Amino acid sequence: MPATNEPQPEARQAHPLRQAAIVLYAALAILWLAIPQSVSNWSRDYLPDFVQPITKPVTETVERFANVTRIPRAYEYAHTLFQSAVKP
Repeated sequence: MPATNEPQPEARQAHPLRQAAIVLYAALAILWLAIPQSVSNWSRDYLPDFVQPITKPVTETVERFANVTRIPRAYEYAHTLFQSAVKP
């Protein structure tokens, strides 16, 4: 039986900001895989020219991975279903 005067281990404290950041970045990653050309277009249109050689291989790799796994097709199917459900 432990002595009553010994300190108990502290409970793990919740970090709401970290949890929110994880959810946010996970959602962005899923969106990037669902609509991979969006990040490619955004980086090409809005990032400075000196950054393009760094970002282009990354965006192309994500685009290839998304297309191989057919994630964008699943998104397009779900989008079509949603549009047919909400249009009169």
